[in-house]
Amino acid sequence: MSRFVGWTAADEAELDAIVHAVVKAAWAHRDCARCRALGTWCKPMREAAEEALDWRRARALLSRAEFLRALNDRRAA
Repeated sequence: MSRFVGWTAADEAELDAIVHAVVKAAWAHRDCARCRALGTWCKPMREAAEEALDWRRARALLSRAEFLRALNDRRAA
């Protein structure tokens, strides 16, 4: 489990699926001439990895907000 407040097993499962898709794409992309010439990922692969990281950041914020909202609702009840 993550250290993010409100991060759930479902969030972790979604992240696992996204990471799996990025790794699978990177493996299929391993023979890219541009990546080999640059010694790093080309723009499409870099963008795919950045999208996964952006999703993780956004999901962590949303999960935290949901958790805090539920906690506040319980306290108000």
